[in-house]
Amino acid sequence: MHNVNYKRKIRICHQQKCVENLRHIIEATDAKVVATSDWKYIMSFMELLDMWKARNLPGELIGTTPNCSLHRGDEIDEWLFGCDDEALDYIILDDMDASCFNEHQLSRLLIVNPYTGLDEETAERAIALLNR
Repeated sequence: MHNVNYKRKIRICHQQKCVENLRHIIEATDAKVVATSDWKYIMSFMELLDMWKARNLPGELIGTTPNCSLHRGDEIDEWLFGCDDEALDYIILDDMDASCFNEHQLSRLLIVNPYTGLDEETAERAIALLNR
């Protein structure tokens, strides 16, 4: 049953409207993308990059968070620790519960519905957070 849900999430993630909403965020903010998704456990960064390009997903995929923890918030912190100051202006788009993130990340966290994907309202909130 887990595989069915996983496949459903992948399918929804690539629905055209969700992709266009991501494109809107990137074009409005010049944001770069770092994957925190569980995809990083089954694909190398190069495979993710190839998939990103093959599916014509928007923006530039610049990395994945490390597999250093079972807690997604710790993995994001670890990635941020290793990058320059420009990345400190970030948001987190995720379909996981807020308990998966650290307290100091919650003001940057936008929960995406796992069944409908990235909607216009969430995209506008993301743009507002990144452009503040």
